[in-house]
Amino acid sequence: IRQGSRADALGRHGRQNHAIYIEYRTPFENFWVNGGGRFDYNSQYGDEFSPSLSLGWALSDSFKLRFSLGRSFRAPTFTELYYWDPVKRGDPDLRPEQAWSYELGGDFNLKPWMQASITLFIRDEDDLIDWVGLKSKPDSSRIYYAKNLSEVKVKGIELSLIHI
Repeated sequence: IRQGSRADALGRHGRQNHAIYIEYRTPFENFWVNGGGRFDYNSQYGDEFSPSLSLGWALSDSFKLRFSLGRSFRAPTFTELYYWDPVKRGDPDLRPEQAWSYELGGDFNLKPWMQASITLFIRDEDDLIDWVGLKSKPDSSRIYYAKNLSEVKVKGIELSLIHI
């Protein structure tokens, strides 16, 4: 390893990641169910299971209602864990991110020229990883540290109009 290279800034680290995902979708006349699950093994953080479920209902030829929920998991990157330079500091004690996401939406077919959709969503996150800028001394430049943010809740709405 060359001195001063990116590999030098990260050190020598390794881990194994394995995952398997299974999904099942079944349509009924005007209703569908989609369920799945992902099992992750990470040699540094252990086992994680992330289920997901989606439901949809075609109320008419021009309107569909949908709902989904799912859990996610993300292990910290080596940069977030170990990187060290004059302005960034990784944290080897970071915990993995975990989140639950929920969506409720509707799709409209405004025949013959427009499609529209609206989706309300919530993402409830624990241990979100972000770079936080702090000044080490009042007259010095900002240094960014990788940190776990205990709880973050993101709420929003998505609108889409498509001219066909």
